[in-house]
Amino acid sequence: PTVNIDVWLEVIPQIIARIQTPRQSIQQLIVQLLHDIGKAHPQALIYPLTVASKSTVAARRNVAQNITHKMREHSPKIVDQAELVSTELIRAAILWHEMWYDGLEEASKHYFGDHDIPGMLGVLEPLHEIVENGPQTLRETSFIQSFGHDLRIAREHLKRY
Repeated sequence: PTVNIDVWLEVIPQIIARIQTPRQSIQQLIVQLLHDIGKAHPQALIYPLTVASKSTVAARRNVAQNITHKMREHSPKIVDQAELVSTELIRAAILWHEMWYDGLEEASKHYFGDHDIPGMLGVLEPLHEIVENGPQTLRETSFIQSFGHDLRIAREHLKRY
């Protein structure tokens, strides 16, 4: 007997919280379940999945992005709209100064606390990509004017590392 897909709607956040499980067999089941939910109820899955796809935890972010990519095959408009809303909400809610402050703090914990260089790079790389995409607001332009040169130098050092 199979479980009706609607039963899972109430626990989507709990399911998504487990998408980066290290056990491959469990992760495959979770991903398949989320694919099934996404086909039946894309509107219920897209926003929690979009949040997970912005995670600073690389494994979580990658799995969420893969599921979102698969959802785009059957619900492209919903995926595009959710990504646009998410991007604009983040832009409005989090200033680049704050984003970099938090990112540098987290990267420092990875490097100095855990000796986790890949973890540190996983935090810094998305921040550098945002800066490379260029400013879109006056505050972002101000940030680039203040820190752009130093960040470009830092990125070159990271690439050489």
